[in-house]
Amino acid sequence: MADVRTPVSTAVYDALRADILGGRLAVGDGIPSERTLSERHAVNRHAVREAVKRLQQAGLVQVSQGGATRVLDWSRTGGLELLTDLPGAGDIGAVRAGYELRACLAAEIAVRSAQRADDDARDHLRARAAGLIAARQAGDDATLLKAYRELWDVLVDASRNIAYRLAYNSLLAGEDTLRAAAIVFLRDELHDAGTTEALIGAVLDGDQDAARAAATMLTARTLRALTLTEAAAP
Repeated sequence: MADVRTPVSTAVYDALRADILGGRLAVGDGIPSERTLSERHAVNRHAVREAVKRLQQAGLVQVSQGGATRVLDWSRTGGLELLTDLPGAGDIGAVRAGYELRACLAAEIAVRSAQRADDDARDHLRARAAGLIAARQAGDDATLLKAYRELWDVLVDASRNIAYRLAYNSLLAGEDTLRAAAIVFLRDELHDAGTTEALIGAVLDGDQDAARAAATMLTARTLRALTLTEAAAP
C-alpha cells in the first residue's frame, strides 16, 4: 500500500502561505527564521527549507543567499494556482474573475480545436457528444456537469496547447472548491443544448469562427448569471 502521509513541511508551507496571502506578512517583510519556524511547528530545519522552497516556486518569496527570505508582491509573481487560496476566494467577485478568464480561454480552445483536431480527436468528440445527450436525458445537473466537463476535456486535448491545458486544470480545480454553487452559476450554460451542438459541429467541420462564436455564447450565459448574482448581493 502506498505511503500517502502528508510531508511535515506542508504545515509550515500552509501557515506561511496563509500569512502572505492574508497580508499578515506584507511585501518586503522577512519571514521568521528557520529556527523560529522549526520550533513553532515542531519540525526539523530540513522541513522548513522544503516549505520555503515551495513558497519560492509559487512566487511568494525571494530567497537571498546569506540574507533574509522576503515576501514578494504575489499579484505580480504568483500563478493562477493561487486564485483558490486567496482570502475571500469564494466571494462572488473572485468567482467572477475566474469565470471571466475561463470565458477567454474557452474561446481560444474552441478555435484551436477546430483548427487542429485530428480524426482521433473528432471520434472522441463524437463520443463525448453522445454522452452529453445521455446526461441531458438523465435530468440530473451533477451528471450533466460531469458530461459537459468531459466534452471540454476533449476540446482542450484537441487544441494541442499545453498552456491551455495547464490553465484549464487550474480553473477546474478552482471550480471544484465551489461545489454546488458551480452548478447554479453554470446552469444556463449546461442546459443550452443548441449552442453546445453548434460548438461540436463547428469543431468537427473545422470552422474556427463558428467555434469561437459558440464557445463565447455558452460562457456568456454563466457570466450573465454571475453578474446578476453580484448585483443582487448586499
